[in-house]
Amino acid sequence: SSDVCSSDLFDWRAPDQAAWDDGAYDLVLSPHPEDDRHPTHAAAGREAAERVTGDWWRWALWGELRAPTRLVPFDRPTLGRLEDALSAHAGERERLDLLVLLRARAELAAVRGPELIGGFGAAREHAEPFAELLDVA
Repeated sequence: SSDVCSSDLFDWRAPDQAAWDDGAYDLVLSPHPEDDRHPTHAAAGREAAERVTGDWWRWALWGELRAPTRLVPFDRPTLGRLEDALSAHAGERERLDLLVLLRARAELAAVRGPELIGGFGAAREHAEPFAELLDVA
């Protein structure tokens, strides 16, 4: 629901809302249309690709980003807010341990991200324990 996904970090809007038409957004954050192998995620990414006219950041959960370009480090309180947002995904949580998935991929991105973006041997320039890897279009 939009209530769960709205926070001090962002205001979530479904892709079928008028924001697409009037450009009332600063940033679109969506699944990558090709690198996320989940069919519904990829479809959402393709819709964003057709509609977005401004800044577009893309993530992949069910696949690796082929060419990540941005690392967004975050702290434990932010991880807690993301864990809370997972309550909107009750059906998926019945079959998947999304809390483990969230934490594991955030820890992995914090460690691998600097080298995937800055090249192998690049120094880790952040102290945060978690991060998200993104592809900025």
